[in-house]
Amino acid sequence: MLWETRSNVRAVFNNTNAGEPAFVAFCTVQESTFFGADFRIAKSTDSLNDGQKRVACIGMDSCSDAVPSTVQPEQIADVTQKNIYSMIITQPDFVSCNLVSTRLADLQMQLRQWGDPFAAPVFTAGPGFNSGGTGVTSFYVYTGARNAVSAGKATRWFIDVSFRTGGNATTPIDFGITCRSGNGTEVPWFRGNALKDF
Repeated sequence: MLWETRSNVRAVFNNTNAGEPAFVAFCTVQESTFFGADFRIAKSTDSLNDGQKRVACIGMDSCSDAVPSTVQPEQIADVTQKNIYSMIITQPDFVSCNLVSTRLADLQMQLRQWGDPFAAPVFTAGPGFNSGGTGVTSFYVYTGARNAVSAGKATRWFIDVSFRTGGNATTPIDFGITCRSGNGTEVPWFRGNALKDF
């Protein structure tokens, strides 16, 4: 057996046989001074579970597109209303979402925390992060520790998308939402409309 010392290593294992199921991978890391070991479970790049995608989107033909769907985009149909979406986030996690539209200057979005879909408060992002808001078309947050959110339960968080005051008020305004998550999240599903409040 060959022993070598490596630092800051990331290993990628891949099942290249088409049609075969995913596999669980693990490894132990042993340091050479005291021979202590650390056991690690691998995370899949993207699971076959639609509720835990690393990249999830709505209103787009493909999550890698730079434009909304030509067939089924999300839309702002009334500039006095906001669209509300929900997605399950499993904390602790880093989550970012972006609007995709040919009319970004007419849109804005914000992240609200768990609770009532129509009344939950805007999530307070820590230093170096943002929850979106007036005139902003993306957010990037760290959720905090598992027990800091909803008594430690993975739960629904809410995304508001609305018309940006001062923009072109011609409706409908087509858009899509793309979200990225370290632990994986579900597609942001449309929950309903409410009066625009940001």
